Amino acid sequence: MQDYKRIRLFKSDFLERFSVVHPIIPAIIYIPILFYCSFHMQVSLQSLILIFSGIFLWTFVEYTMHRFFFHLPINTKWAKKISYTIHGIHHKDPHDPLRLVAPPLMSIPIGLLFLYIFSRFFTLNNFFSFTFGFTLSYLGYDYLHWTLHHSKSKNRIIYYLRRNHAIHHHHIPPKRFGVTSPLWDFIFNTYNPNKK
Repeated sequence: MQDYKRIRLFKSDFLERFSVVHPIIPAIIYIPILFYCSFHMQVSLQSLILIFSGIFLWTFVEYTMHRFFFHLPINTKWAKKISYTIHGIHHKDPHDPLRLVAPPLMSIPIGLLFLYIFSRFFTLNNFFSFTFGFTLSYLGYDYLHWTLHHSKSKNRIIYYLRRNHAIHHHHIPPKRFGVTSPLWDFIFNTYNPNKK
């Protein structure tokens, strides 16, 4: 991965270091959270429902962030610069192996915001179950995204999602924002089925 000729994002070497992340980093950060949640949640049908609810919510958050934050619909110079720094660089160089999972400087503050929101809505037991599902789904998203760009898997689901994501990368204006699932693209009419 170190021999890859990547596009430089920042003039500063210090800032540039924070714009790339090895794919193992999300696991190092978030798997301990999964273990912590699993030790503190109750084993019950309610917990199982909350886990699946957290997984489901992440798919909506993923779609919403990708559509409205990563592809800012604002057409100002400032917005374009922010959008390029956060996500546009990935579209310019979609196979950079160190720019496929979210850098901790982005994922941790967003994760803490969601933890705060969940803590306001759930009792402690329910919080751990819901957070487990949400975090698991986030990790799945990060690693699925990496897989779609670097795996040669012949699995039909991976092939479909890889093709779907490639259409997103090469279609103007952007369509197909869902990485883990096309569900929200179907619901919000951003799937664009005519694009083959």
